Amino acid sequence: MYEPIFQKTKQIDITVRECDMTNDMKRQHYHDGYEIYLQLGGERCLTFGGEEYTLTRGSLFVITPFVLHMTVSAENPYFKRYLLNLSPLALSAVMTGAETDELFKDIRSCMINLDDAQLAAAYNYFDRIHRYAGDKSPKSKKLMQMSAALLVDFIASTIKRHPSVDLRKEQENVSSPIYKAVAYINSNYEHEISLDFISGYVHMSKSNFCLVFKKTMGDTFVNYLNAVRLSQVYKLLTSTDMRLNEIAAKTGFGSADYMSRIFKREHGVSPSELKKTR
Repeated sequence: MYEPIFQKTKQIDITVRECDMTNDMKRQHYHDGYEIYLQLGGERCLTFGGEEYTLTRGSLFVITPFVLHMTVSAENPYFKRYLLNLSPLALSAVMTGAETDELFKDIRSCMINLDDAQLAAAYNYFDRIHRYAGDKSPKSKKLMQMSAALLVDFIASTIKRHPSVDLRKEQENVSSPIYKAVAYINSNYEHEISLDFISGYVHMSKSNFCLVFKKTMGDTFVNYLNAVRLSQVYKLLTSTDMRLNEIAAKTGFGSADYMSRIFKREHGVSPSELKKTR
């Protein structure tokens, strides 16, 4: 089954899930909002860029907008988790734009292993958001927004006080040849990166590199490279007034026509159509 690389964020979308069967995402994806995940039980694996992290009870991770990631089953497939996808725009009814910017300014892609007290506090915020989301009354909607803001504030203060894994920094010292290649792609996507170059960069034959890359990352080298570039294309389309040829040059596509063709294949709309909806 084909899985898209982009999942648009509803203003507030929260789910709780418990599963004891293998449940693997097939490829990495990104959102235009924040993803906040809390592991309540069992184990699950987070793949972020060039590393894999094991999530256990109390693991909380945050993925910022336009960053590729996916989760897959651990050796024991059982897990229970809360998952919140959040757009800062969702808080506009309870906070000003300046207050929202201040709230999110210290939020980064990271993973925190919460102690029991912190887990209880985080669970309380997730549970309240989930309960209020089930009630469509105006009062519950506002209480849900307030609870989401309090969760973000809790995460920001916890990041400051508690040791956390900065996911982007962790990619700097990778040992696996494939993860070394991924870290290079993530940092140099705006430049030309050929199969000849990247396989030579990690001292592997082209055929072996392609085979191991697909097995490790769940996608081909070309598809992964395009996905990294497309995440930046989407970001620039929705946050700047740059022209398509400028965006293509800045994101490594080179040609606006080629960029538009790949973008429409993955997103269902062309870059120019997306710009019109801003």
